[in-house]
Amino acid sequence: MALSEDLIRGELLVVRCKQGDATAMTELVEIWEQRLYYYIRRFELSEEESLDVLQDVWLRVLQRFRQLRSPAAFPAWLFKIARSIVISRVRRTTRFEAVCTDENLSRVPHDDSESDGFTGREIHESLGRLRVIHRECLVLHFIEGFHLREVSIILGIPVG
Repeated sequence: MALSEDLIRGELLVVRCKQGDATAMTELVEIWEQRLYYYIRRFELSEEESLDVLQDVWLRVLQRFRQLRSPAAFPAWLFKIARSIVISRVRRTTRFEAVCTDENLSRVPHDDSESDGFTGREIHESLGRLRVIHRECLVLHFIEGFHLREVSIILGIPVG
């Protein structure tokens, strides 16, 4: 399916969800859950904590779906909710310095195929050496595929 068809399908699912269609919600979860889980795992959380956060994200989405004005904004809105919940969780456990440790990197799937001479593991290790905000920008833009404007919305920072 072409990218534009995927985007249109996603927006239609969001519209159906806002109208209370449970089947559409199930489809949205199936589409986004894996990407969202990998994003959450990039923070210093255990697998159990990550799954708890993932569940909390979907609960908050259900509670606040009517607040979403534009179906096209759903991906950025979803990741902003996830980031907010992760930060709250980490602050509560007094570990806000969310860094990718070697242990956490080993739990996140790596694509070890060569790309411009670097392996997936080398890229993840390099990301782990960056400050949190810089790493988040790169992950959201280059790995998750968000446009810079969406990244700025998710992180609550200016585009520049």
